Amino acid sequence: YLYGVDRATGQQKYRVDTRDGTRRKHLRGLVQAGGNVYGVTQGQFWAVDARTGRTAWTLPGEYSDTFVGTAAADGVVYFQGRVGGVDTSPKDGSGILHAVDVQTRQVLWSFNYPTEEAWSFGIPIAADGAIYVGTYKTLLKLK
Repeated sequence: YLYGVDRATGQQKYRVDTRDGTRRKHLRGLVQAGGNVYGVTQGQFWAVDARTGRTAWTLPGEYSDTFVGTAAADGVVYFQGRVGGVDTSPKDGSGILHAVDVQTRQVLWSFNYPTEEAWSFGIPIAADGAIYVGTYKTLLKLK
């Protein structure tokens, strides 16, 4: 479950049951932006209204619950995985990093960095007008 807790009182405000189909799944890589809390399960990228606990929207796909790598900055959420209807699997099996606008819910861009080994991205960091992210033997600066 994802719990919303009132910061002033410590009282539970809501409990969100994060399910992919009939099975409850772990919601990982939580970040906050634009009034929502974002996270991923194996089959969904979730946007949950931080005030009410209602699911605002989801992006079905294939996401790792081991190498999550989420971040939020300037109205954009960054995460890795394969968004249903958007991505095809890279031939080398590496991860795909996405940027989603929190207002329009649109995938702004998707980025794959082929490596000699199948590898995922680390946690993206927004700084100096760029996104920094590590992958197999490499630190990338995306502008």
